[in-house]
Amino acid sequence: KYDEAIAKFQKASELDPKFAPAYYNWGNVLYDQKKYDEAIAKFQKASELDPKYAPAYYNWGVALKAQGKDREANAKFQKASELSRSQ
Repeated sequence: KYDEAIAKFQKASELDPKFAPAYYNWGNVLYDQKKYDEAIAKFQKASELDPKYAPAYYNWGVALKAQGKDREANAKFQKASELSRSQ
C-alpha cells in the first residue's frame, strides 16, 4: 500500500517539517517503487535535517548504486559508516 504509506509520511512531514525519519521512510517507499531520483531527494532532505542520521546516507547510497552511480554511492556508504562509528 505504497500510496497510503506515502500519504502518511507526507502528513508527518507537514506536521513536523524537521522530522528527518518521515523523509527517510518516505524515501524507502519511493525506493521500493524504483523511483530512485525521488527517493534520493527524500534521503537528501533527511540528511539535511539531521546531518548525523546515518541510515539516510546509507539508503541514499543504495539508491545511487541502483542507478549505477557506484562512486557516488560509495561516498554515501563511507559517510554512513563514519557516522555510525562516531555514535
